[in-house]
Parts: sequence; C-alpha cells; structure tokens
Amino acid sequence: MNIELINIDGKLYLDESNEKNNRLLNKVPELRVNDCEEAITAVGSNGSFQKLALVLLTICYTCTGAFIINAFVFFEKDPDITCYNNITIPFTCTRPVACNKINNYTSIFHFKEDLSYSWTNDFKLECKDNYIISLFASLFFIGNMISTFTTASVSDFVGRAKIIKVSMIVRTFVLLFYILISNKYMTMLFLFIMGILNPMHSTIPYILISEYLSHEERDDYMTLMFVTESFSGIFCTIFFFIYQHWKFYLYINLVYGLIFIFFSFLLYESPRFLYSQKRYDEAKEVFNKIAKFNGIQKQNIIFEKEEKEKQLLQENENILDKQNPFEMIDRLERLERIETKPSKEVKMDYSYKVLFDNIYLRKFIIILPFIWFLDAFAFFTINFMIKYLKGGVYLNNTIIFISEVISYTISSKLMELFGKRNTMIYSFIISGIAFFVFSLVDSNIYIIYVLVFFSKFGASVILNVSSLYTNESFPTEVRGRATAICSFVGKLGGVFAPMLVELPYPSLMAIVSGLLCFSASLMLIPLENKPKKSVLVDNTDEITGIY
Repeated sequence: MNIELINIDGKLYLDESNEKNNRLLNKVPELRVNDCEEAITAVGSNGSFQKLALVLLTICYTCTGAFIINAFVFFEKDPDITCYNNITIPFTCTRPVACNKINNYTSIFHFKEDLSYSWTNDFKLECKDNYIISLFASLFFIGNMISTFTTASVSDFVGRAKIIKVSMIVRTFVLLFYILISNKYMTMLFLFIMGILNPMHSTIPYILISEYLSHEERDDYMTLMFVTESFSGIFCTIFFFIYQHWKFYLYINLVYGLIFIFFSFLLYESPRFLYSQKRYDEAKEVFNKIAKFNGIQKQNIIFEKEEKEKQLLQENENILDKQNPFEMIDRLERLERIETKPSKEVKMDYSYKVLFDNIYLRKFIIILPFIWFLDAFAFFTINFMIKYLKGGVYLNNTIIFISEVISYTISSKLMELFGKRNTMIYSFIISGIAFFVFSLVDSNIYIIYVLVFFSKFGASVILNVSSLYTNESFPTEVRGRATAICSFVGKLGGVFAPMLVELPYPSLMAIVSGLLCFSASLMLIPLENKPKKSVLVDNTDEITGIY
C-alpha cells in the first residue's frame, strides 16, 4: 500500500489532506454477489439482527391476529347460568333453555358485578340468536379479507417495514380508544378495523422476516413464528381460566404491542425488496447495516446483475452508429427491459396481471388460493366448534393449542422427509379423516379429545407449510400481490367458519369439512414437491431456471 508521507522538521507524518491516502486507508473489501441470497449469507443470515427481527416481528405477528382471534371463543363465551324450575329448584342450564319462556324458567347469571365477563353478557346478548354473536368474529375476518387484497399488494411498491411500523401505531390508538369506549356497536367497528390492520401485522411481517434470511434458516425461523403464535393461544386460555376479564386482557395486548413500537426503529427495509425494485444502492446500504449489527466487516457489495445492466447500457450508448436496422431493433428491445434511473423513477409492473401472464406462476396462483381457503375453513371451524363440544371450552382450547405447537414443531421434520407438497397432502388427509369421525361420534369424551387434536394437527401443519410454499413460489417483486390473493381467498374460510358452525346440523358440518380436506389433497397433486430450504428468487426473469 503506497501511502504518501510529508516531512516536517525531520519527522514523517501522514498527509491527511491527500485523497489517495484516505482512499487507501479507508478501502473497503469488495464483494461480488450473483443475487441477494449470496449477499444475505455474506452479511450473516443467522446473526444478532435476524434474531432481533424475529422477536420484534413475532410480537407484531401475534399481537393483533393471534391475541384477538384466539380469544374470540372467550369473548363470546356464555356466562354460567342457573335456572329455577317452579321458582325453587335450581339447576344448571344452557342459554337457549334459560331464554325459553316455557315453564316459567328464570335465569340468573353468576358473575361479579364489577367483572366484564364476556361480550355476551356485557352487551346483553344472552337471548339473541347465535348468528348475531357469530357476527362479531365474522366482521373481523371481513375487514381482514378486504385489507389483505390491498395492503399486502401495496407492500410490493411501498415496501414492507414502513407499512408495519405505521399500522402498529394506528392499532395502538384504536385499541386504546376501544378500551375506553366500548359497547356493542363500537365492538363491531373495533373488530372490523382490527381486521383491516391484521394483514399489516401478520402477512407483511411474515414476508419481511423471510426476506431477511437465507434458505438455510428461513423454514426454521418462520416455523418458530407459528409456534409462538400457538403459545399465545395457550396464554389466552390460561388467562381466561384464571381471570375472566376481557378488558384487562386487551390492556395486556396494548402493552405487548408497545414493545414493538419502542424498538421498531431497529428494523430496516427488506433488502430483497429494494433489490427487486432495482434500488441497488439502498439495498447495499441495508446489507451493510445488517453486517454491522451482526459484527461483520463492512463490504463494498457489487451485484453482478447491476454490473451487467450497466455494461449493456454502455455498449449501447452509440446504438445508432454503424448498426444495421435489425441489430438496432434487437438492442433497443433489450434496453427497454433495463432501468437504471433513480429509484423513484423506475417503472415497474404493479398489476396482478403479471401473475397470470407468466406461465411459470400461473399454476401456483390458480391452485394455492384454494388451498389457503380450504385450510382456513378447517382451521377456524375447529376453533369455533370447541365451545359446543363435550369436555369444556378451556380443556378443548388447550388441546387445540398443544396440537398446534406440536404440529408446527414437527412440520419442519415432515418437510425434510416428504417435501412441502406431500406434507400438505398427508396433513389434509389426516384432518379429513378426523372430521368424518366427528360426524359419527359425539358421546365419548376421550375420542373427542383425540379428534380435536388430529383435526387441528393437520390444519396447523398445512397453515405453516402452505405459507412457506407460497413464499417460495413467487419472486420478491410480486410476492406481496401473490400472498394478497392467497390470503384474501383464505380469509373467506375465516368468514364462513363461525357462521356455519352455528347451523343446527353439526354432523353435516363435519362431513362437509372432511370432504373439503380430501378435495384439497387432490388439488395439490399438480404442484411441484418443493424440498425444505428452497431458495427465494427476486425477479420474474430469474424463475425460468428455477421451475
């Protein structure tokens, strides 16, 4: 290294004004990478930053969806009722019996006067039709469905991190306002708004954490998010078993969300998103921030794709000189596909049409949304059925979430053994068999426990694996839109499930759910059986060599 020194009074000093000296002393090692996957590996794909991002995004992922969806069965729980026959003889009865005027039944609801037991008694819904009570949960899913189709797709051109941070702040104010002013109509509005915000706290964080990771860690990290979600359900069950106060539960939820807001400045924009938008300088800056956080030396990252684009543009600077017309047309067409303008001027195709025009993506975008719908229907049907099953809501709910934890934990091994598609097929068959047996058995409580476990087990494995499979099937530049379509159709299952559970034919519901599970397993056959640790791609022009 030829550093130039200056002589002052016979002593040599470094000439700090010399640009050559500064360039040599501050030289950053050069790193050439073919794609983001190599860059992520180079800056540390399993470092301190990824672990912190997992914690923060898991908080975001669970605070709206898991903490509220898992609590619906308790928010809507019937209060304990004692009926009096002939005014003097007490007996435990159900809500329909208590509300029936025949035989002069008088109902007494046992709960403390200062305790908000549930929405059912707080809002005087004890003697309302079941469909009115189920409307609360359905409004959440309707808002969720509407938002999913818009917000997840918007993340393809606005970015992931910005949407998450802003929506979490909005959620905090909405939740605080609702706790202070709550009634039947405010509850409906609150759930609808929370449904709108939920995709920004679940779908987009799921995409963002996947884009921070390499293929070696992605499946395990994202599975851990699902496991944590199930533990939030166990916490919810224990809380309401000990202290049946729905408002206090929301206070805990509020504090939980504030943890994310306080530390959200540590989350950077997805470097894969920036790369897919051809915002190469910003992507490099984020990669270097991650490297610094992970204790890795800063590197001068050079994307081969960017270099090729620059080289091609340079070759065509004098495109009009000494070119025959046919060569000129060919080169101009190639240039039209390359943009090196500033990031805000880059022209990208943000329509949904690209998903159907591309022959490699068309099959996935037609089949996967139906898989999401059928799994969501089975998943939430079990959640809303348990309040009518023998064994009690607390025990059944605990079994459900233990089943989820086990299913998410071993799904990683199942993907390794069978591949992602085959794991989903086998899991749909398991849930389908459990639903069919549900329609035949309703008396033996131990059999019911087993059926609850296996029906939820299959649906939970599919939820995890289908999310991973969808994430890997679409390039970064269209991943938000593809996930939006899948999640939108999936939310329809969440909308219908609480309503159909209230129908007076539980056996028919179980048979229909079983048939839908078997249909889904057949629909998966045309798809590729992706292995565990599949590599993400970032642009649609990269997928030809992948599929």
